[in-house]
Amino acid sequence: MSESSFFYGTAVRRIVALCIPLYLCLLLAGCTKVTGIGLPASLELEKGETAQLELEYIYGNAEASDEEKAEAASKAEITYTVEGDAVTVDETGLVTAAQGGEATVTAALKGGSTASCVVTVTVPTERVEAPEELVLYVGGEDSAPLGAKALPEDATSALGYKSSDEGIATVDADGNVTAAAPGECIITTASGGKTAETKVTVKVAATGITLGNEGGVLYVGNGVQLKPRTLPAEADASTYTYESSNTKVATVTAEGWVQAVGAGSATITVTSAEGHTATYAVVAKVYTPPKTQAGTASGGASATGGAGTAGGGATAPSGGGAPSGGGTTAPSGGGDGFTHAPSDDVYIDPNAPENQLPDLS
Repeated sequence: MSESSFFYGTAVRRIVALCIPLYLCLLLAGCTKVTGIGLPASLELEKGETAQLELEYIYGNAEASDEEKAEAASKAEITYTVEGDAVTVDETGLVTAAQGGEATVTAALKGGSTASCVVTVTVPTERVEAPEELVLYVGGEDSAPLGAKALPEDATSALGYKSSDEGIATVDADGNVTAAAPGECIITTASGGKTAETKVTVKVAATGITLGNEGGVLYVGNGVQLKPRTLPAEADASTYTYESSNTKVATVTAEGWVQAVGAGSATITVTSAEGHTATYAVVAKVYTPPKTQAGTASGGASATGGAGTAGGGATAPSGGGAPSGGGTTAPSGGGDGFTHAPSDDVYIDPNAPENQLPDLS
């Protein structure tokens, strides 16, 4: 082998030895690309907040330098989609919380893998609304929903309830209040650190009404005041309405004053605000004074009773003290000019003013 050939071969070998490492470096550099991506499993935001999704890149060459990885990441083509209305996401992965709830954001690598993140959006409670008062009845309407709510309407903090005295009223997790015994307590509603209070009053339910008796007899022109009472005695007094079945016989005012206006029968129906009823039967009669008995007269006979001389040969009513010119005497028995019936009936002088009339309740 000539000396020139030897030196030529040596040069070639040196060049090849230098090129191989360079080629390998170029080859490895070409393999530094993003082959996969990852996202945090979950993210929590308040309504109106924004957050940049932090992508995790997976590289084909784990030994690549930071510069090479950064270059590969910048060349990766990523697209974002969102499922749900709670958030929006732009092309850079910036998430904006739009409303309370959950949404899933998915990042997709072109020609490669995908990764998803569940985003929860909370809406803080600004205040709690609840009724100031609630009335329940033992033995009646003993349960009712409280009807409290957190504001704004899309607040995401759950409502919680507590009774100050469960011996009076209890409240469940859904805000239903149930009466336990008569009395008062406070139901507190809470959400997101905000509270509201409701005063609960528990009463005894009315089961009926009574008038004291079922009816009476009245002379036309007279009346009686009805006085209904709520049953049981522990129940609150109610309000009442009154109605006559026959206004030609008896009328009744809004206050319960019954007036006999014509002979016959009528039924007065009393209705409480709770819907309970009671009736009062009225029998109306026309008052007819009894006939007088003939007295003894001698010429200008004098009337007994100390009231002077009665003309016409008639005697004045005994005990009345006034002459009677019509040949009759007033009813006897009470000294008050009218007849008293048995205890269940009250007969009243038609001429007596109303404020002197007894009641039948």
